[in-house]
Amino acid sequence: MKKVVSATLAGALAVGMVPAMALADDAQLETLSTVEAVKAFNNGEVIKYATSMSTPSVNVPATGVEFTASANAQVAIPVWVELENGTKVQVNNDATKYQITYVKAGADGKPSAEEVLAPTEVGTYFAVVKAIAGDYKGGQVTLKFVIKGQELAASIGSVNPTTGVVTALGTPEVEYTAKPQVFGFELTATGADLVEGKDYTVKYYKSGEQYNVVAGSATAPTAVGKYYARLTGIGLYAGKTANIDFEITSFALDSSDTITVAPVYGQNAALPTAIDAINGNAELAKEFKLVYSSAVGASGVYTPTVALVDEKDTDVAISGTVTANVVKYDAAASFTYDDAAWPTSISVDLSEKKTKFDAELIEVFGADGKALDTAKYEAAVTYNVINADGTIGAAAAADDLGTTANKYLVTVTVSSKTPGDYTLGGVATMAVTVTEDVLDADTNVFVTHNGVVKSSIETVYSASGIGTVAVTVNDADGNALTENTDYVVTITGPDGKKVADFASIVNAGVYNVKVTGITNTINDGDFTITVKPVDISAIQATLEAVDGVNAIKWPANYVAGKDSVDAGLKYFVDANLDGKKADTEWTAVAGSSLVKPVITLDGKVVTKMDQVGTYEVSLVLADSKNVNYVVSAAPIKVIVAADLDFVDVPLSHWAHDVIAKASSNALKYMNGYAGTKFFGPDDNLTRAQMVCILFNMAGGSIDLDEIKNTYVNVEQIFSDVDDDAYYALPLYWASEAGVVNGDAGKDTFRPNATITRQEAVAMLANYASLRGSIEVADADAVLATMPDGAKVSGWAKECVAWAVDNKIIGNGGVINPQAKITRAEAAAIAVNYQPAKIA
Repeated sequence: MKKVVSATLAGALAVGMVPAMALADDAQLETLSTVEAVKAFNNGEVIKYATSMSTPSVNVPATGVEFTASANAQVAIPVWVELENGTKVQVNNDATKYQITYVKAGADGKPSAEEVLAPTEVGTYFAVVKAIAGDYKGGQVTLKFVIKGQELAASIGSVNPTTGVVTALGTPEVEYTAKPQVFGFELTATGADLVEGKDYTVKYYKSGEQYNVVAGSATAPTAVGKYYARLTGIGLYAGKTANIDFEITSFALDSSDTITVAPVYGQNAALPTAIDAINGNAELAKEFKLVYSSAVGASGVYTPTVALVDEKDTDVAISGTVTANVVKYDAAASFTYDDAAWPTSISVDLSEKKTKFDAELIEVFGADGKALDTAKYEAAVTYNVINADGTIGAAAAADDLGTTANKYLVTVTVSSKTPGDYTLGGVATMAVTVTEDVLDADTNVFVTHNGVVKSSIETVYSASGIGTVAVTVNDADGNALTENTDYVVTITGPDGKKVADFASIVNAGVYNVKVTGITNTINDGDFTITVKPVDISAIQATLEAVDGVNAIKWPANYVAGKDSVDAGLKYFVDANLDGKKADTEWTAVAGSSLVKPVITLDGKVVTKMDQVGTYEVSLVLADSKNVNYVVSAAPIKVIVAADLDFVDVPLSHWAHDVIAKASSNALKYMNGYAGTKFFGPDDNLTRAQMVCILFNMAGGSIDLDEIKNTYVNVEQIFSDVDDDAYYALPLYWASEAGVVNGDAGKDTFRPNATITRQEAVAMLANYASLRGSIEVADADAVLATMPDGAKVSGWAKECVAWAVDNKIIGNGGVINPQAKITRAEAAAIAVNYQPAKIA
């Protein structure tokens, strides 16, 4: 006998796998063990990723994958993994083989067990790809990605005590008030308010003082000086900091300031040296005193000079000479309200009509206890707003105390109608808190969209905006209130930033609208405006009937790989919430700046249809950051058909695609009948033919000339097999590899006998075991899921259950284990198990 296998053939079968069996002294077949495959996968790396299922993949940067925090989830979806041996595997297109999850990084910087469905928080994460089936089952590879906080470039500002809105200081300087300052902060770029406790924490330091996490004060400073606020970002700004300089300048008292000193009563009473308030600020007044130039005398008006209590005090100063008016009366008037002792404060509830402030209930009495002699004296009533910080604010009208919620100071001043007469006088003050109407949004707040009353607004993106939105707020009596006087409307966009007005709402997203009362309380004054993205809901190709199937005809003069066909792709834009479609809305994909096609052939992305085959076409947005459109269109199959490869396998045949693949130049697992254009899809498969299929799957090839010059010692194994048969070489390989055995207790193989489906699966399982172990957890349980699982022979249970579990057979709902397997069915199980030729 001659050498069994030529070196050329050995090379063809040596496909990067570990040795399985020896065919001769100088040649061997190799198959990849599961251990080596998993090792190659584990030592691989993700080389391409996508940010969503509708965006194209991009290369993983050398610097790593980074996102900027937003309200939306941020994920890096692994798309391609390059194995240690250079093989590239797509992992995002088959959930039956690859599982992708996301976990947080642990303290050691490695993947933790804490799974995150939709990462939004700032931090480090890993996308974990697990091979749960197929050649790399049990392998795992990860892709690290980081969500970084948004930049915290902020400006310091003053806070409106009513609305809470921050107004940035043009120059970051504030005047000394003798109280801790009240600051807010806003983003410099956009003017959007930052919320303490949600967006940042703050500590204050003197200029030049080094930041220390323990030192600093959470309360803004009081004294004059230069400082900086240290903002530490949290939430969307986590990991970011900002130092913002500001200065508190000294307060310089001058003649324009309001100095308040209470009157003095009694002929022998001493004149005061303390000031009650400066511009309504009692704390600030404590740093000044009154200095009299003459001794205390009779009743009248004194004008002492204002001086500093502490001459070394640098927080305050006096500009020029400032005097105050101090009035001394011989006797003091007394006051009552509503026939009761004069109260220091009362409350008025606007929602209770019986409750109100009434100036006519004020009564004033002279020193003798009798009613004030209005012929000689007058009692003047004034009203001022009390600011949120307790200082006295702007003048108000008496009617305000019955209509407008706020806190007021009512002052009653008694004086003589005769100039220079200070025999009787007096001042009484009362704080009046006017509480707000409580309005229910359901009955008092009305929102209209294009003239129609809505509880919430849902519309579809349009470049011209969302239309006309109006908010009307009525008081308890049904009277319309005034925006920015009685209430304010604030709009927050999907990014958390404030939106100027309804006309500025354009892009898709959810906008939160809040109606807040100024002169009232509005319960449940929130509603949403949802701008839905326009849905690209369908895709179609221009096809024609080819052999009874809608397809694109491959022209006879076209050269594969050089020429290409045009699928005439169109997409449908569904701009209606009710989902109705109109044929007139189909738009060509070619030349579109909105979408682009993603075309795959045999699982690989291609740029054009330049060969015969069944393509899958889907659409993605041309701009992955476009939030105003979404693609829900399901992928379509586009068949590019030429003259039939096999006249007995029309495009309509259930196995057309798998037969085309199995007989393609890419796989070459099967051929048609020699010298014909017939495949015989419904012919029963012989045992020899099944061996040839497995031989070809392993990387071998059957060449007639080679067979004539290559001798194998198969006759010594099977007495009914001729060494010159076309299947002799494959059978020798299969026998030596343990893929097939002869008849039990005999030296025969019966190469031309037909084979059952379970027998074919058993041969395939033996072949698969060369590439790694095959397992099924519970064969009986798997077979029990099939209606004819009980018909599987006992010896074949493990093999058939494995094939069912891996979707190699049974995809049509039955196994038919005892039925003769057809050539079409053999093509299907070959392609199902090994859709791509082993490298």
